[in-house]
Amino acid sequence: MPDLPLSRALGAVAVAGLLAAAGSGPATADVRVIFASRHTLVAEAVRFEDGMATVDFGGGNELRVPASAIAEIRELDRSAAPDGAADGWRLPEDHAAAGRGLERAIARAAEESGLDPALLAAVIEVESAFDPFAVSPKGAAGLMQLMPGTARELSVEDPFDAEENVAAGARWLRRLLERYDGDLDLALAAYNAGENAVARYGGVPPFPETQRYVELVRERYARLSGSDA
Repeated sequence: MPDLPLSRALGAVAVAGLLAAAGSGPATADVRVIFASRHTLVAEAVRFEDGMATVDFGGGNELRVPASAIAEIRELDRSAAPDGAADGWRLPEDHAAAGRGLERAIARAAEESGLDPALLAAVIEVESAFDPFAVSPKGAAGLMQLMPGTARELSVEDPFDAEENVAAGARWLRRLLERYDGDLDLALAAYNAGENAVARYGGVPPFPETQRYVELVRERYARLSGSDA
């Protein structure tokens, strides 16, 4: 894979001692890569050579950036998600680069919110196509496309942090499901178009975008869970 541009605000601030600590070999497998901009990615390994860092997501998917763009590398806590929490579903193959780290983040958020991890994965796929740096024209940010006001309400410090974004989005979706007595269609419609729109129309608003959104999430949910959503 060719080098990718740093157009996603990864930043480039020199980190003293990083290369000396990492050497020229790979970092420990399954790591969180924290960039100088404080954005993060989960990867299988990171290799350093000649002032460049190769972030390896597995399956031949790599990202090459200046080593100075990386501020810190942390080993992931394998005990963070319950054993088998993600065994009933997997990310789509065309988004496999997101890797096990995102699956664990989803599993953790699902456990904390009481939601099905396959539902969270379906919402993420439709909202951002698993791009943690996605930004909509209206300013919605991150994997679950949190609007600025929603992010503030949920005390989100960095909407581009995968774990923080998914955890907050899961809490918001849980809140909507509770408001609509478990009606998934209404909760998804409110997630997309807002609660006021659902209240105004007494159900799923007659907006083509919102109706298609509900349909797409249900389709992805059924596929990811292997059952009817």
